[in-house]
This record gives sequence, C-alpha cells and structure tokens, in this order.
Amino acid sequence: MSELKIIRTGYYDKVGKKADENDFTYITFNIGKDANPVDGDLFVQFSKIKGAPVIIAEYGDNEFGGNFGRPWDLPTLEEAGEKFESLKELIPELKEIGVSKGIDWI
Repeated sequence: MSELKIIRTGYYDKVGKKADENDFTYITFNIGKDANPVDGDLFVQFSKIKGAPVIIAEYGDNEFGGNFGRPWDLPTLEEAGEKFESLKELIPELKEIGVSKGIDWI
C-alpha cells in the first residue's frame, strides 16, 4: 500500500480564479505524502468541461527550491496511470471524487 495521499488544493473557475466547490470549472490536487510537494509528487487537474484533458505535472527539486514541471495533457486517468506509475492505485479514488462532483468521463 502506498503512502501517497490525494490532497485537494482547490476549485477554480474558467479563468483560473478560486471558486466555490459548487460552482467550479477545474478541481486540482497534489498527490504526495504531505501537503507540501517534494521531488516526484504530482499535480493533477480535471475539469467539468467534457472532453478536457486530465493535466498532470511532476514536482522536481532544483536550485531555487522546486516547482512543477511542464504538464502532460492526457485524455483519461487510466492513461495518466500508465505514464505515472505512482498514480495507478489512486485512480479509483480520484474517479470517485470526480463523479461526486459531476465529472464522470475522466
């Protein structure tokens, strides 16, 4: 069993401003052991917009402290799990969160 957790980081409207959880376009998560990302943690974003890709970015440490790298646009969480092995066992839980928010195509 992995020690990784799904940490919900926010709900955002269509222009990227913080939004209420009942009136959002995008929902974002960090996948890691703690709320503060470390090398290898993932950022995950999915949208209420049907057909919008799942966006995944990997956190990397660098001389400036660290940041999330260039994001990957993937059509489904299954494809994200193929690309990022650490995400595989959390896909059912992420899908459940999505469905509970009306996002059933991820």
